[in-house]
Amino acid sequence: MYENAHKTGAETFTTPVYGAPFPPIIVGGVPGDYKVLADVTSARWVEYQILAIANGAGTTAHVVISGQGKPLQPDYTAGATTPLNDDAHGYGEAYAVGINSTVTPADEWRRVTSSEKRVYIRIDASVATYVTLRFRPCLLEIIPGPALTVHPDHAHQMNIARAGKINASLQEMGVPGYAEEQNRGATD
Repeated sequence: MYENAHKTGAETFTTPVYGAPFPPIIVGGVPGDYKVLADVTSARWVEYQILAIANGAGTTAHVVISGQGKPLQPDYTAGATTPLNDDAHGYGEAYAVGINSTVTPADEWRRVTSSEKRVYIRIDASVATYVTLRFRPCLLEIIPGPALTVHPDHAHQMNIARAGKINASLQEMGVPGYAEEQNRGATD
């Protein structure tokens, strides 16, 4: 399971282990903004996958999906006055779905970067359009190192070790540590 693990200090970093995908969720209908809360919000991160975007009769549907925040409404007219570029851009992916058709995007997982663990969907169409998506959690990325434990009768040893680490850190930064100040006071 951890064949790709590598150690740095007390922690072992490994290739993320993902949980099983949750069942698909269908959202949409009339044009507007939708937001979908991930099935699990306690994981370190969550990923989503778009399975299908289905459009009914009427006109071409324009769908924008983002795992970061509410998506912009792109201007699909021929004389677009607000270009999306370095100064004004949106996060996510844009789809145009023809009349009475279904789009099945590439089989990719995208990370939800919204702190609310939500996926935001904007649908612009004259009739009903539906988006099918699913989530999966990331279960493991860092394996913590063994915890340093001390018997309650020997807590002073832990305090001595902690003071030594603090002094070493202070010396690295060029700040005199407690022990140096004590020695300087004894020689004055």
